[in-house]
Amino acid sequence: MRAEMVDISRFIPIPYVVFLTDEEGKILDLICSSGSLQENMDCAGLRQGVNLSKRYSGLNAVSLAMEMNRIGVVRGKEHTDAVFQSWNCVCAPLILDGGTQGYVDISFDAGQHIEFAIPFVQQLAENVAYKRMVNNAGLQQFRREKALDKYKLTGREKEVASLWLSDKSALHISNTLGISEGSVRNVVKSIYIKMNVSDRSQFAKKLV
Repeated sequence: MRAEMVDISRFIPIPYVVFLTDEEGKILDLICSSGSLQENMDCAGLRQGVNLSKRYSGLNAVSLAMEMNRIGVVRGKEHTDAVFQSWNCVCAPLILDGGTQGYVDISFDAGQHIEFAIPFVQQLAENVAYKRMVNNAGLQQFRREKALDKYKLTGREKEVASLWLSDKSALHISNTLGISEGSVRNVVKSIYIKMNVSDRSQFAKKLV
């Protein structure tokens, strides 16, 4: 998330704090736009491990997003915890493979308009969720297998497709699977027909 914030922080002209939590509302990371804000968060006891769910912290944007499973917006005095009552907060769930993996919240002075933060935090949540998916090899493999199932590939075709997607050559695949190079190319042709693609690039795009 820090890399994402570095890229987009130049578009935020006001002081802010961004929280990243797990699916239970526990803070995994927080990013402040200034050292003084970081000191304020430290003094308020807002750090990694603090739970922002309704059970522990009352009404806030994270607990509201958890309850509704969509973007939550809480303004100033609407917050239960006095720490947040001078802030407007917007939180979006991190959705990955249809499930909620955590939450991203941006908090800023209650005197500022809240509208700008809604598309911002939604985009940030999507970016963080995508990076989590990309960095999770097991999840990537699961998604690929799920995508391959859609095209009704045979067991052999799935084996070849997995290696072909990893940019392996026909010769490498033939040695790995113990079949001829010509057989590999025939299987690849069959895969392309079933997936309605004509080259490796198109094939890979359908499985991302």
